[in-house]
Amino acid sequence: MIQFKQELLTALTNKLGSYFVYLVGGMVRDYLIQNNFNYQKIKDKEIPDFDLVVFGCSDLENKVRSIANENNSAFIILDSENQIYRIVNVAEKWQADFCGPRGKNIDEDLKKRDFTINAIAYDLQQKKLIDPLSGQKDLEAKILKAISLENLKADALRVLRAFRLKAKFNLKLEIETCNMLIEAFKLIDSIALERISAEIWGLLESENCFVTLKEFRDLGFFEKIFPEFLPQKEVPSNDFHHLPLWEHTFELINQYENFVKPQLPTECLSFIQNNQVNYISWEAIIKMSCLLHDIAKPRTWEIIKGKHTFYNHDNLGAEMALELGKRMHWPKAVTQNLSILVKYHLRPFHIAPIGSEPTEKAFRRFFRKLDDNFYPLIALAWADLLSTRGPAISEEMIKNSELRLLNLCANYKEFKKQEIKYDPLLAGEDLKKAIELSKLPPSKLIKDILKELQDLQMDNEVQTSQQAFDWFINRSKEISLDSSNTQ
Repeated sequence: MIQFKQELLTALTNKLGSYFVYLVGGMVRDYLIQNNFNYQKIKDKEIPDFDLVVFGCSDLENKVRSIANENNSAFIILDSENQIYRIVNVAEKWQADFCGPRGKNIDEDLKKRDFTINAIAYDLQQKKLIDPLSGQKDLEAKILKAISLENLKADALRVLRAFRLKAKFNLKLEIETCNMLIEAFKLIDSIALERISAEIWGLLESENCFVTLKEFRDLGFFEKIFPEFLPQKEVPSNDFHHLPLWEHTFELINQYENFVKPQLPTECLSFIQNNQVNYISWEAIIKMSCLLHDIAKPRTWEIIKGKHTFYNHDNLGAEMALELGKRMHWPKAVTQNLSILVKYHLRPFHIAPIGSEPTEKAFRRFFRKLDDNFYPLIALAWADLLSTRGPAISEEMIKNSELRLLNLCANYKEFKKQEIKYDPLLAGEDLKKAIELSKLPPSKLIKDILKELQDLQMDNEVQTSQQAFDWFINRSKEISLDSSNTQ
């Protein structure tokens, strides 16, 4: 049988043993794929996240709540009307969704789902797969087939899910299914932006999403969700860009996936692959920054003496990224990181003239401004570089710019080593006293001031604890004065 964590299996046996319980949804699909469609191989796997359909239970909410209590887990009501409940055990890293039936039996339930590959169940009593719509066959053929237009219209978010699944598993869209998706997408305005965003992030998280994203765009779906991008269609190619802006925007993701990632230094790639912000991977955030990096170009576009200019599009783009993130209800930390990436996407090439070496101080200040955004910025800047191939761009310019990015990575690695050795002049009780005297409220501002102080210390401009203390107080007064003058 399919194995659960032992403690949860015991709870399920005690509380739901007299009912018909089926494992359904993406977990069955994913394990079939991972095990070459041989469900017998699943029996040795533990499933940390799963969906269960329970038949014959008239008081499912209280039963699931009881299981959560017995396992010291959180209980969440996802949809009381449709009897959908979640248990989350953070400490042991598992999650379970329990759902009441959508039909008289499991076959009827499965036929009300979105796609055939998601309409496969595992009978926990009989220890067998249930596949009334031949989902396994479609999985093996790598075909994404909708069950019905009616099912898609019942929840238009399923249209976006189709593209996420297509990208994740490299599936082919059946023609009839594609027509259904076009029809069902007309109802997308009825879907909450939080749910739409979750699917978009999931699509971008796929390692090879470019082809699917382009198809999503060509069907007109992208601009419907993100009308902020529509003005890009008006900006043509120019001396520096071989593609019109609309095409250039998406080309960055192609370059990032296929040409940049294989060249990234080990530390850079490792950071991107092993870190996330508010449960959103840096992989997805980088790709969203690729889409956003030139969002302000239409507003800043001028033709001066025959040359296309976009002065200040980086700063204005950073503001637009914040506005877009707020509208789409993205996590604040994610939106702020995107804004930073857009703001500084040209900076790696402007920190000093290409071919010359930035000063050590310039390096450090650049690194401090970016913080965790440094490696993602390198990826973004590199993708932008390779997507800019107009007649004014030579191969030598591309090569020298790539060397700049690699040089920045090497210096950043040394910078991080120095930080570990750094022994601050202002710390402990002295720092606490300095903060009290400065009357600064607890905020990121204090961290920023300390970063400035660290730069001065590393440049030997501040050499003693007393000098550090005095500088902190004076800098705090300057910032407070600037703040009052701008109000």
